[in-house]
Amino acid sequence: MTEPWKGEVVRRLLVLLTVLVVVFAGSATVPRSADATVPGAIGRIVFVSYDGSAGSEEIYVREFASGSPVRLTNNSVWDGDPAWSPDGSKIAFMSGRDGNYEVYVMKADGTGPTRLTNNAAWDGDPAWSPDGSKIAFMSGRDGNFEVYVMKADGTGPT
Repeated sequence: MTEPWKGEVVRRLLVLLTVLVVVFAGSATVPRSADATVPGAIGRIVFVSYDGSAGSEEIYVREFASGSPVRLTNNSVWDGDPAWSPDGSKIAFMSGRDGNYEVYVMKADGTGPTRLTNNAAWDGDPAWSPDGSKIAFMSGRDGNFEVYVMKADGTGPT
């Protein structure tokens, strides 16, 4: 498995790249897929928190109406990098649950987790296209960290 810190470096570079694109495009509009995590957009926020009893990070959703976090994942390995689908019905995320970091998707209530990528290299940092038909992700499958795009069902990575 690749060192976890590499994912953090890649994530920070992606955030910086996104900010630069927004600034230089002359647009203050944030893509709709990012709006889903803004309070009020769908009334929920998805986040990662460390579970000391399990010794791993898990994915939670907080409903703003109730204020109570709801745990969506529960296993002894790291689950993280959650990203709402544009319609708020699904969450793409990264997990090491199968012994390797891969991209998964689950329903917004945490049910039906499905592995989308299957590669010996690190795959992670998923991000939905604005129409929800595709998911971009980072992968080390070529020996370099590069951005790939696949259909939302995991087929056709390019």
